[in-house]
Amino acid sequence: MDGDKLLDAARQEEAKLRSSLAQHPDYVKLQQVQRLIAVYEAYEDKVQSITDAAQAPVSPKVSGAGGGVASRRSEKLHAAEDWTYSFLKEKGVRMPSGDLYAYAEAAGHVFGGAVPSRSYASFLSNSKRFNNIRGLGYGLSHWGDSPGPNAKVPLAEAINQITGAFTSAMERAKAQSESANPPEGGLPYEDIEPSQTK
Repeated sequence: MDGDKLLDAARQEEAKLRSSLAQHPDYVKLQQVQRLIAVYEAYEDKVQSITDAAQAPVSPKVSGAGGGVASRRSEKLHAAEDWTYSFLKEKGVRMPSGDLYAYAEAAGHVFGGAVPSRSYASFLSNSKRFNNIRGLGYGLSHWGDSPGPNAKVPLAEAINQITGAFTSAMERAKAQSESANPPEGGLPYEDIEPSQTK
């Protein structure tokens, strides 16, 4: 038998087996389950693609007479902003603007100005998608004051941050209570000596 005859014989055997199996109730049930799985997987894929699209960074579109220098500059800034957002989201930690600039430059983003790294820092500062925390660097605005979801903060530093925040809150509360005006003549218990309370 040459190759074509062998392939034809195999296809005929396959057709016979499919015909025979199609009559078996378990095979019919298997096909129904496979269709159900395919429908469910297609539904999950659609839901996932909708979820991904909803979470994707959004860049405002530039309106106006297209093709000008300003629109090309704006497109480049939006591309850099989207890249920076994705980069920080992937890394999950805050970074100083100088480090971010080096990565952005390596990724092919170009910034003008006398000192391009300062232009980039200014660009980050003016975007609502990023915020800068002194000592930690730039991160995504929705991270708040945290160092980022993937930041590894040593235990001692974490304790110092918590203690510092607590101390600051206590000092603010004390300053607010001291700034409140006491009643005229002072508080009623200020004139009492400890020996008079016995």
